[in-house]
Amino acid sequence: MSRRYVQGGHRGGITVCAKHFPGHGDTTGDTHREIPVVDKSFAQLMQEDLWPFKAAVDAGVDLVMTSHIRYPQIDAAHPATLSAPILRGVLREQLGFGGIVISDSMNMGAIRRNYAPVEAALLAFKAGIDMMMLSEEHYDHDTAYLDNQLAMLDAIVADASAGRFPELDSIVSRVVAFKLARLQPMALYQDFNLPAHLEIEQQAAQAAVKILRDPARLLPIQAGQQVVVIQTTPLADYANLMNPRGIGPNQAISAFDYFAAEMSLHLEADRLLILDHDAAQAWLLDQASSSTALVLAVTENYPLPGEDFQQAASREMVDGLSRAMGPRLLVVGLRSGYEAINSDVPYLCAYSSRECSARAAARVCIGRA
Repeated sequence: MSRRYVQGGHRGGITVCAKHFPGHGDTTGDTHREIPVVDKSFAQLMQEDLWPFKAAVDAGVDLVMTSHIRYPQIDAAHPATLSAPILRGVLREQLGFGGIVISDSMNMGAIRRNYAPVEAALLAFKAGIDMMMLSEEHYDHDTAYLDNQLAMLDAIVADASAGRFPELDSIVSRVVAFKLARLQPMALYQDFNLPAHLEIEQQAAQAAVKILRDPARLLPIQAGQQVVVIQTTPLADYANLMNPRGIGPNQAISAFDYFAAEMSLHLEADRLLILDHDAAQAWLLDQASSSTALVLAVTENYPLPGEDFQQAASREMVDGLSRAMGPRLLVVGLRSGYEAINSDVPYLCAYSSRECSARAAARVCIGRA
């Protein structure tokens, strides 16, 4: 898959980066907050985690982004971003990568909570980083932002002037050659067929939807069946989907709203009741026990780097609905399917919280896909 991704990107004129080296596939910690540890030998990594990176390198990937993960059996002192044994020894020498090594954000908790900004920058460049991403980022408009940036630049200049940064010439040569070869000729804007792209997006989203559990064959919704669509997430929990950091998911309209809109397109108004979290709580107390409707409880999760989308209230709502509705409840997960593991409630999963996935899930529910 990584080889095909690189090849497809290059055919489309896109510069491709593989990340986060040597791999986040076996971590339990979040590098936005801490330094996770993966205690594997080099042989284990080569047999497991490094396969997709090796395929990407062999396919000519342009950049490799590092991870702030520590691999004590390779480097007991530093995470990969600051580790010469990992960046020079494994990536350059073992995998044969000759392109640009770019750091993950140096403003993440794994780095900022364990290293001073200047120390981290010098360690990273001397370990094998060619380009540094966000050595200082004013998420919160910290007044120290500019001072830290200038201190980092001054330290690099001082080390280079004193002859303590022999790697600098090769770094500059690689970066300039890369920009001239790959970025300078690239058109800033290209004509594209937006409807065709959206069609591909919708096809991919539709193909991903999967009914993980439905023993009573609740789906597709039968003709004449009354349906209650419930937003298990309180409105307040969506507040951070648009935030000043600007790095995602930047989704002003919730996945639930798209799902409900698609359901409304295909079901008659007198068959469909759409309830937000507060209205659903009242309905659960007053009417659920006497209802014969099929209840679709929509759960959501969103990628918020370094933060978490609140889900406790949503889980409580699903638990309450399960007790009240029994076999007439089906969860529609506009998210990953992990929450379905420890439950026996019927479950449809869209594997995404984007509009295309929410609408695709609705079409499966109503039997249009």
